[in-house]
Amino acid sequence: MMPPACFCSRPVWIRHPSPWSTRTLKQIAQRISQPKSVNSAAEQAMHVKKLADSHSRKLDNLAKGMPILDGTEVLDLIIEYVETKDEDAFCTVHLINEEATHLICKASSAALSTLKASLSNLEIEDFPNSLAIAAQQGIRAVVEDLRCHADWQHHHARTALAGLIAVWIEPIRASTGKVIGTFSIFRSSSAGPPSDNDLDRLQNASNLARIALERKSLQEELLLAASVYQNSSEAIMITDQKDYVVAVNPAFTRITGYPEYEVIGKPQRHFKQNRAGGASYKKIMQILRADGHWQGEIWSRHKNGAELAVWLTLNSIPDEIGDVYRHICLFSDITEKKRSEELIWKQANYDALTLLPNRRLFFDRLQLEISKSKRTGKTLVLMMIDLDGFKAVNDQLGHAAGDHLLKETAKRLRGCVREGDTVARLGGDEFILCIPQIGDIACIERIARSINQILARSIGLADKFLRVSGSIGIAEYPKDADNMDDLLKHADQAMYASKKLGRNRYSRFTSSIHEESEQQQQLINCLRYALDARQFKVHFQPIVDLATDRIIKAEALLRWTHPLMGKINPAVFIPIAEEIGLIGEIGDWVFQQAVQYAKRWGQCSSTRIQISINISPIQLLDGGSHNTWTEFLQKDTSSAANLAIEITEGLLLNEHREVTEKLMRFRELGIQIALDDFGTGYSSLSYLMKFKADYIKIDRSFIEGLPTDPSCIALCEAIIAMSHRLGLKVIAEGVETKAQRDQLRDIGCDYAQGYLFSKPVPAEEMEQLLLAQSVLASANQTAKGT
Repeated sequence: MMPPACFCSRPVWIRHPSPWSTRTLKQIAQRISQPKSVNSAAEQAMHVKKLADSHSRKLDNLAKGMPILDGTEVLDLIIEYVETKDEDAFCTVHLINEEATHLICKASSAALSTLKASLSNLEIEDFPNSLAIAAQQGIRAVVEDLRCHADWQHHHARTALAGLIAVWIEPIRASTGKVIGTFSIFRSSSAGPPSDNDLDRLQNASNLARIALERKSLQEELLLAASVYQNSSEAIMITDQKDYVVAVNPAFTRITGYPEYEVIGKPQRHFKQNRAGGASYKKIMQILRADGHWQGEIWSRHKNGAELAVWLTLNSIPDEIGDVYRHICLFSDITEKKRSEELIWKQANYDALTLLPNRRLFFDRLQLEISKSKRTGKTLVLMMIDLDGFKAVNDQLGHAAGDHLLKETAKRLRGCVREGDTVARLGGDEFILCIPQIGDIACIERIARSINQILARSIGLADKFLRVSGSIGIAEYPKDADNMDDLLKHADQAMYASKKLGRNRYSRFTSSIHEESEQQQQLINCLRYALDARQFKVHFQPIVDLATDRIIKAEALLRWTHPLMGKINPAVFIPIAEEIGLIGEIGDWVFQQAVQYAKRWGQCSSTRIQISINISPIQLLDGGSHNTWTEFLQKDTSSAANLAIEITEGLLLNEHREVTEKLMRFRELGIQIALDDFGTGYSSLSYLMKFKADYIKIDRSFIEGLPTDPSCIALCEAIIAMSHRLGLKVIAEGVETKAQRDQLRDIGCDYAQGYLFSKPVPAEEMEQLLLAQSVLASANQTAKGT
């Protein structure tokens, strides 16, 4: 048996407007032979006319490109057309699924109902080979006799039941050339090869199916695009070559506030404005003309005048010859996002209280200005400013007063510099100025003097006037440093030099300041390891009862001996320890030493020895030492009676409620309180009424004039008399001669300490003094007994 013949022909592509005109379709329909199931010639003619008219109208619509309501309906129309052409023809349309694994039957003749089920969803590898040839290879397949063809042996029963004898299968190709399905014509007449007219009809039907499918797909895409256009949350604006608005979508109105009728046909003006630093719209359009697209942030304005940030995407649409036909502007409102970003950036780069640039932003600007100065050769000046007396304001009047002072300081500093200069707050009460492009070096000192004068003016707060001043350190680039880190360090060193010189002044960086600062830094580094390295020792200076000349007290004094630098003055290292936060740890160690030796000496001496400890205001304000000491004394109640705390009267003058409460807690535990250096500084006797102390220590400056200076005698007499009337004991400091001792004894002073009795000595020597005193007391007692 001969294999079935296969015929291939060149594809015929139908484009719009279709070469298959309306007139041709009408003529074809009119030449249709007798329709099926018509009883009379008149009815046949009427039926043919109706079919022809119906098919003509629908196919005419398809040819003209009119909207297709239902793609399946058009496929059915094409099938009907073919079947009206040939009463022995029965058609099916199969489409390949997206995965290219199955053929799906999308339309078929009603007469093929028995066969449709078996051909409705076929796996490509399993369906008859003739369909595979058409679907997979894109080659026309012709089966002249289904009854004996091996490909259709599994379908013989169904094809026989339907009365089908032959099938012609034409691939349906998309405009791209890809096979998307098949158009099949089953025949019920005698087997045999199709004629040329039959093949033309088959190919034309396949092309019509392709047009219908692509038209429907395009129509769906257009409907989807229109839906997206209308319902998009992003604004869409279309402009012509001259940037006149052609169309806008509803989101455009919602975002910009402009209704469609106010913008259509008018020049596009919504992106003409932009913030400084961003690309101008003119520049954007230049990029768009060159590249055909642009994307980025741009600022506009809402119809109500509010600033509007948008993320804008611009694309050019070319015409047939490549010239710009339209511009598509797609944008979304990112105003809130930008505001949030700006808020986060501002919080990260600006001080929340003063609204000045913070350390981070200032360093960025300083680095830029240094680079600029390097290019121009002009001087850059850095001024480091620290407020004098700010801590006292903050402690006495509270943080609200301190904040008001800082804000006013920031305002005043901004008024002292040019618009291009930078004023920043580094933290606390420390400010910094960057003054670039200085041509006249003499103006540096004028600016510094002006700042000193302005900061020294009083600042009103409710019914109070706050007074502070500023210590200024000045460093110049490139004279004093050639990089940012050294420039900052040298300005800081100069600022500390101003504080040492008396505050409310400025100092320009010098090499001597640098050397002194480096020495201090070395001292700081050594101080951090001194306690662990056991370089500290506690010395004790005896305090004598003037009535008996016996040692009954001792003041604990800290001494530091460095292995390389030797003995270091407490007046030098204690302020540094306070500044770097080590005073609490050092003070706790001194407290432990005092407790230990007070117990030991009480056991080996005939008299209980009380040891007084100097406590720093910082220790009391911080609270760490207070907690450590009170916890210890609550466990060891006997030690409190052996201890006294020495404080300066300035600590009470500051009227810290917290400090007063902590001192009272010490007294409740049994520790006595001594007011050190009484009569110096800013004395106010009112605090003696508010705070219950135990001792007053007359400063050595009043003792030096004894016994010859009448003023010193009068002051000492007054202090002693007042103290006794208040129930306080008096200790005289700095007693160096017997005449001073005798004078103090004559005017009623209770105790004295000084080089006349003993200089501060190590614990071992102090113990020997106490032992010697005990031996002498025992000998005197024995002598009296005999």
